[in-house]
Amino acid sequence: PTKQNNKLIMMEQMKSIPNLITMTRICGTPIIGYWIVFDNYQWALGGCLIAGFTDWLDGYIAKNYNGTTTLGTYLDPLADKFTITVISICLAYKELLPMDVVSIWILRDIVMMTFTGYYVRKSKQ
Repeated sequence: PTKQNNKLIMMEQMKSIPNLITMTRICGTPIIGYWIVFDNYQWALGGCLIAGFTDWLDGYIAKNYNGTTTLGTYLDPLADKFTITVISICLAYKELLPMDVVSIWILRDIVMMTFTGYYVRKSKQ
């Protein structure tokens, strides 16, 4: 497949229901962070519950209704990492989590994503 075909495929995959749900979760994550920073913990908890539900829902739809896409296999874990990272940074900012722990968490994720990206690129060669 050419680069142009790959772009078209990805654009089509972005329109799948599971991927739209995942992208909505990504877009909603900064709002949860905002609520944490400004002490709206009940709203933040509600946002976390919705984020958890949508994480389950996009996976359920993808697996049970033939909605699995290549984009989704990358997008969903990225959304999970983004959500956890934003929430943990905001909780550390409010001194509700130790920044040392959050830093280790983030560093671990960076290392894992780096090696995963390296492995994926190497396996395609």
